[in-house]
Amino acid sequence: MLNIKMPKTELSNKQLKTLASRQHYTLIAIALISLFTVLSYIVAKSGGDDSIVSILKTCIFYSVVLAAINSFLLVFSAYGFFSGFFVALCFALAIYYLPWISIFFLVGINQQAIAILQSHDIKVGFLGSDKKQFAGKT
Repeated sequence: MLNIKMPKTELSNKQLKTLASRQHYTLIAIALISLFTVLSYIVAKSGGDDSIVSILKTCIFYSVVLAAINSFLLVFSAYGFFSGFFVALCFALAIYYLPWISIFFLVGINQQAIAILQSHDIKVGFLGSDKKQFAGKT
């Protein structure tokens, strides 16, 4: 993973916990989009039933909606409102016009959140940070 050093801005424990939670759900959405896309491709190429492909495409749609909502919230947490609005607008356009490019936006936004969390000495794993790290902090 990229380890980008961010300037350390002071965030409260509540803000860090919110950022970590949003980052966690964005990671889940990335995994779901990738999984359902691969399954849909495999079923379609193997001559599977069209109803199964339709179900998988519906799952992809709802995963993208989950990703969009969480990434908008994550962007506003990571970049602030005004900068976040521009990044969220680019992401929304990418989802609509270039769905594969939106995965790269999600990964980039996720990397930014990881950098912010790591700059506050929070360990981030494969599916985000452990919520136990926030216990006892004010």
